[in-house]
Amino acid sequence: MANRLGMNGEDHRIETRDQNESGSSPEKTIGPKSYSYGELARVTGHFSLNNLIGRGGFGHVFKAFLDGEIRAIKRLDFPDVQSEGGLEREIMVVKSISHKNLVELVGYCIDGANRLLILNYFPNGSLRSKLHGKPKIIHLDIKPDNIFLDEDFEPKITDFGLAQFFTDGATHISKSSVMGTHVYEDPLTIKLEKYSDKSDIYSFGVTLLELITGRKPIDNGIDIVTWANYLIKKALEGRYTNFIDFNLQSFDH
Repeated sequence: MANRLGMNGEDHRIETRDQNESGSSPEKTIGPKSYSYGELARVTGHFSLNNLIGRGGFGHVFKAFLDGEIRAIKRLDFPDVQSEGGLEREIMVVKSISHKNLVELVGYCIDGANRLLILNYFPNGSLRSKLHGKPKIIHLDIKPDNIFLDEDFEPKITDFGLAQFFTDGATHISKSSVMGTHVYEDPLTIKLEKYSDKSDIYSFGVTLLELITGRKPIDNGIDIVTWANYLIKKALEGRYTNFIDFNLQSFDH
């Protein structure tokens, strides 16, 4: 059988026949396995950021447990006619050669507009990750609702739905549609539409204000930052007001 992958997504894999003791010739499939998009979405948690391990010019790579093995699943983000041809070429090239220093192509998916590759997972990551470290991530929605406490009261940050990656050398990202929680967002960031790690620092500062004062983020129509700035201004004028939460002052741990 011809060793090729059809443009319509049909799986044309190499088939050989081995004679068994009874003389019959069962088919044996050689080469990468075809998966449906639904299968790969399920094992990656619907391509959750929690499973994201890399990104490139054409897509993202996710870690997943598939068919009893840990795999790396590469998804093309913007498939088109050109990238479809590129994917087929990549499949044909990788499946036609074998070398100890080449990543093995385990499987693929051509399902509607979805294009994915399934590769062996390498726990030590890429050489680039060792040379230049991990990419910077900004959360963009730091607030008490997104910080959970374990049995030892160790804080755990969750909800990365608005999170963004920095590209190499970038100092900020420009976005006009980030919908975080208003009271925790830096007003200057919103005005300039430029987000960076400083955006998370501001949000964390508001969270600390809540922790220290015991005050709600908005109380009697006044947000906690405006309230704190007023007290700080008074303190600089010599009129100090203790705004530390009484429960925190008496806390002994």
